Amino acid sequence: MLPGPAARLTPPGGDTQNPDDRDSEASPPILHSTPPLPTEMTNRAPADPSNGYEAIAGDFMSIRSDSATGADTVRAWARALPRGGAVLDLGCGHGVPISKTLIEAGLSVHGIDASSRLIAAFRARVPDATAARTTVEDMELPGGSFDGAVAWGLMFLLAPETQAMLIRKVAATLKPGGRFLFTAPRQACAWRDSLTGQTSVSLGAGAYRELLEAEGFVLAGETEDEGQNHYYFATLPDREDDKPTIITVPDAVQAS
Repeated sequence: MLPGPAARLTPPGGDTQNPDDRDSEASPPILHSTPPLPTEMTNRAPADPSNGYEAIAGDFMSIRSDSATGADTVRAWARALPRGGAVLDLGCGHGVPISKTLIEAGLSVHGIDASSRLIAAFRARVPDATAARTTVEDMELPGGSFDGAVAWGLMFLLAPETQAMLIRKVAATLKPGGRFLFTAPRQACAWRDSLTGQTSVSLGAGAYRELLEAEGFVLAGETEDEGQNHYYFATLPDREDDKPTIITVPDAVQAS
């Protein structure tokens, strides 16, 4: 897959969290508080294109299908998008609940994922959306074609350099005034995904702000959902007047 939401975390001490909390990004073991990240966090062994999710797709879908975590925050974010607007769901998985929430909000969704099993399930569960099986590295999208992009539970599954590439590609494919929502812990840290056994990496809020601003984004706000997933809301200025659009999401905090 172009990986979907994070699996259960394995805290120091070895106990895994309750499966119902598998979407939470809270309490990963902190390895480093600010960039640059330690060598062991960046020099990761090459993984399969799905970051391990192709092999555990059935388990992932079984767990995630029973959880609506994130749907309310995404629904609130989507209200600021134009009715019928085009949204890119990066790491769409099987489409539940994020893509389905976007479709229900009246948006046109294009899902991207690197897992063939998850893309097949996405097409079955979200027939009103389009989808493509590809990776962040290989995806090719027309410039200025989407009103919004979502990377829910994806960013931290990617290597640091690929995270930077993703932000750059999203900036290129959004229209002026386009909005980008993604999740990742606020602190710079790394932890092991207990479903795949692979390492997840958050670059931290400071690094994400720098990467976003380098591509022309304004980091308009941050918030957390009921599963303690941390959200970043970024906006591209409208080039006609160069004024950023501030995202309005309940309980969101203005980025400082």
